[in-house]
Amino acid sequence: MDPSQPWHNPAVSFAYSLGEPKGRRGGSGLTVYCDVLRDREGNQVPCRESHATCKAALVISHCHASRRSLQPHLYNENMTPSAQVLKKTHTFWIALQQHGCGALPDPSPVQSHVHDQVDSRLNRLQWQAKWDEQREASRRGHPMNLTCQGQLVFDYDCQDRPYIHCELYDKKGIRDHLVHYGPDSGEYDIDYLQALFNEDIGEIRAIESEAQQHGFDPAAPCMTVMNHTSVRVMCPREHRDENGRAQLGSMVSIPCRSVFRIYQPLLEYQQTCSKILVVCSGVHTHPIPLPTKTPTVIRSQIFTLLIDMDYDLPDMTPRRFLRHPSVRKYLQTRFPSTINPTLSDLHISLANRDHLRAYIRQAKKSAFPFGTGWQGLCHLKEVQDRTLPAHEHYIRLAIEVPRAELLGGHQSDDFDDGDIPFRIVICMLPQNSHRLQTARYLQSDIAFKRVAGFQEFELGGNDSKSNIVLTYCRIFVTCQSAAAHQFIFRELEQIVELDTGSRLKWRHLHAMDLDDLTGILQLTGDQHGGQAKGLGLHLQWVAQQIPDRFDFHEPDRLISTLDEYDHLRRIFRLCSVHVLRNIKTAQVEESVKDMMRSLVCMEHPDFTGTLERIEMNGGKSGTDWVQDKVRSRFALAGMCWAKSFIPRVVWQNGDANSNIIEALHSDVNLEGLHCSLVCGVKKGLQFDCMKLSSVKIFETTGIRPFYKSGHRIENISRGIKRKGAARRQRLATQDAKLKNLNARLEKVKASFDRAQLQVSRIEGRAVRPGSASPINRARTLYSKALNNSLSAVGTGTGRVGLLLPRGLANQRRRW
Repeated sequence: MDPSQPWHNPAVSFAYSLGEPKGRRGGSGLTVYCDVLRDREGNQVPCRESHATCKAALVISHCHASRRSLQPHLYNENMTPSAQVLKKTHTFWIALQQHGCGALPDPSPVQSHVHDQVDSRLNRLQWQAKWDEQREASRRGHPMNLTCQGQLVFDYDCQDRPYIHCELYDKKGIRDHLVHYGPDSGEYDIDYLQALFNEDIGEIRAIESEAQQHGFDPAAPCMTVMNHTSVRVMCPREHRDENGRAQLGSMVSIPCRSVFRIYQPLLEYQQTCSKILVVCSGVHTHPIPLPTKTPTVIRSQIFTLLIDMDYDLPDMTPRRFLRHPSVRKYLQTRFPSTINPTLSDLHISLANRDHLRAYIRQAKKSAFPFGTGWQGLCHLKEVQDRTLPAHEHYIRLAIEVPRAELLGGHQSDDFDDGDIPFRIVICMLPQNSHRLQTARYLQSDIAFKRVAGFQEFELGGNDSKSNIVLTYCRIFVTCQSAAAHQFIFRELEQIVELDTGSRLKWRHLHAMDLDDLTGILQLTGDQHGGQAKGLGLHLQWVAQQIPDRFDFHEPDRLISTLDEYDHLRRIFRLCSVHVLRNIKTAQVEESVKDMMRSLVCMEHPDFTGTLERIEMNGGKSGTDWVQDKVRSRFALAGMCWAKSFIPRVVWQNGDANSNIIEALHSDVNLEGLHCSLVCGVKKGLQFDCMKLSSVKIFETTGIRPFYKSGHRIENISRGIKRKGAARRQRLATQDAKLKNLNARLEKVKASFDRAQLQVSRIEGRAVRPGSASPINRARTLYSKALNNSLSAVGTGTGRVGLLLPRGLANQRRRW
């Protein structure tokens, strides 16, 4: 032992599990000596003795494991290809038995479509009760999801294709029960699989007896061995009972009476005797345990590496940890003579990634006690505000705003996020507030990939002095509505005022005259209605703070009377790349596309006439394109300078596209996608500091940042679950469509009945011209809705009925 380092009991690092009876002696007046532990002069030193009993190993209940059985257990069986097919078939059958149907249990009793003998059904129920008891034990108290308990059946469809289905599955009724066409893939032995499902013991034994000489013998004793520390109570391998039915093998403990005794010098004698003696007495009655326990010293080194990873820790995974540069460097330093060292070179237990995942989870819990989501972010801000000076604050705002407060008491129809609470996180360094205060041309955009559950709004631009693009602020939100963006700009203004002492200036609001190019001159973005309208609403609010000032562009109007789109006309420019990209994919002739492209200009000789010709010659696609631009109320002015009130020189100098903000999005995305909120904020801070440092270095030195200006059964089970979930999701979508069709058919049927009633009341009277049109229109709508419903026959799970007229419904049953 190293006397300069804290000592620890080596027993905590043993692969052997130790437990009762145990105890300790030494210290507190009771002196223990060991003849082996002596100081430099040869004298015995006082020691502390601790002892514990070996807790053995776990084996399958019906087998006798030994030391000799451990080594063969670690290798796959030596089978011929034909035996491997049988093994794969057997594993597939076991996986299906363990997974079961997987569908939700039926609320009311459903008649099985499989007819068994009474004895067979009784045996089946007895096996099911025992199987459920074994599965309940394997879950160790965790609740079990309620699923269908129907029997799985091997069958052939009308095209003679073999498949597996739940006994409660009905193609014309309940259709969300298990249907699996795996047997039809040709990957399995059909005769063996059918015998297993039909419990044909004679056929099963005949096939398996012949396969024994090729290496496949499912009836052979299981040699599974686990350490005593394992939490498993059931064997993970496949087992069958004497009747050929699937079962779970129980793990039992082998008793062992071996005793470990550890002798350690007392603390004051550890400098003169730096040794620890470990003595094991008695013969172990179990196989050698697997080395799954990581020694304490190595475990502390792993935690040190994890904590030092800082902004990479929140989203750390075993794979990312293994390839992380700091880990690679640490291993190369520890093992300089090894080429490409891995963590398993540090200790063999670290070859298990789940073992490593447990350490990562523990380090995350220590560093982020409130998690890495919303609560974790709020805690991170609290720590920042308490420990860092104001000029280093990055998380400036992290709040959850009630929808009513966000709307200011007014109703809005631009919320598209359901009942998700509006959460906002504004991240911005005070230094960037000063740079934003002097910025003239801005770009904004919102991204969706970097942080899970949040959209990332960025406001950026090009630093005019260094010609380096900067992100002035990044804001994470859960809503993209106009009200949300209005709130964003208002809070942003307050943060800038707090950092700089003054609010942002906007040219058309704060300039002294038309030639005074002060403040923010232009903001470029895409046709996102929420962003643009939110900016306009904010500028409208700012304008109302200065009510006695007339507008420069429309001198007869006060700026306080301008609406949100009037403000956009004076500052907002639509990204030409987005416009041209949409034109490229438009379903119109090339000549019409040319007319569309001509509208992105400084001036146009016949702007209104061109719009009319696009609608006339472009068909529905052309009309939709024009109406989309007109309906936005800001797009046409953002495409053509002559339609806006942006000064000509500003339009000429400003950004025609939003490539800068798109590049900033792309750049920060390289730091990682689909991050947790805490990780996304931490990586955003690192990225923004790097960008800001590049600008500062250029300003002081002229240096620019660039030269240029498992086990097969788990795999099968996972595949079964995924296929089943995808199928049920598809059927659930069809159910939702059926509900809509039913509601539509009921509505138009009621309208049609009312129209018929009105016609019957006026029969025999003089009929005015056109009086039959209401019933004709109702008949047309009813016919269309009925045809839509008929097209949905045979879709859905079968739990949602399809409304049809009585005669058609009877005909549908015959279908």
